[in-house]
Amino acid sequence: MDLLHELFLKYPYSPDKLNTLVCGDKYAAVMLSNGQIGVCSTLRHTIPNDIKVLENPNFSLYPHRVIVNAWINAFANYDIMPTGHGDIFDAINFSGLKQVVMIGYFGSLSKRITDIGVNLTTFDFNEREKPVAPMHQQEAALWDADAIILTATSLSNNTFNHIIGISPETTPIFLLGPSTPLAEMLLNIPKINGLFGVRFEPFDHETITIIANGGGTKDYLKRMRKIFLSK
Repeated sequence: MDLLHELFLKYPYSPDKLNTLVCGDKYAAVMLSNGQIGVCSTLRHTIPNDIKVLENPNFSLYPHRVIVNAWINAFANYDIMPTGHGDIFDAINFSGLKQVVMIGYFGSLSKRITDIGVNLTTFDFNEREKPVAPMHQQEAALWDADAIILTATSLSNNTFNHIIGISPETTPIFLLGPSTPLAEMLLNIPKINGLFGVRFEPFDHETITIIANGGGTKDYLKRMRKIFLSK
């Protein structure tokens, strides 16, 4: 099952609900007519700024999936009552764990986890200039992990189902990043224990401008609120 497609069925495109679509170097962003904003990382791929994609998205095309992901987040991340506000490091007690696997490199979080003495193994498609392990070791590492931190870009790049499928049944998985849809549909997956995403103030045109001009997470960090949904 393609969860991105299923979520799009829940939040289908309607032109009267769209205010703005922008696609920058690092993120795509959607602002709805009510001001709600959703974003999705482009992973440095070129994403066409084409509203027609939302009219009939082709879920086999990565650029279409990125735009759909941003659209979904503009709805889903405002539809729920968050379990809490704040960073994953504040919500999850990592100090009692021995081994954590991170799929998708989150630099600051990586440092915080290793600073408390937890062993961390990280995997990322971009293996340059990052302390990441070879991808062929990923499945074995997942089976040794006490917890798994999974980038939400796994939904847009369509690796989510594979990673969930090769992960142990009892190892908690936390979906992380601004691209995360805070949707009950995802939390209902038995292996998923938490969704850690973001929410913006309605009609935050400054964030839209930052993204359109090629800015990334660090550029709009102070403008977003970290929220999470957990079991």
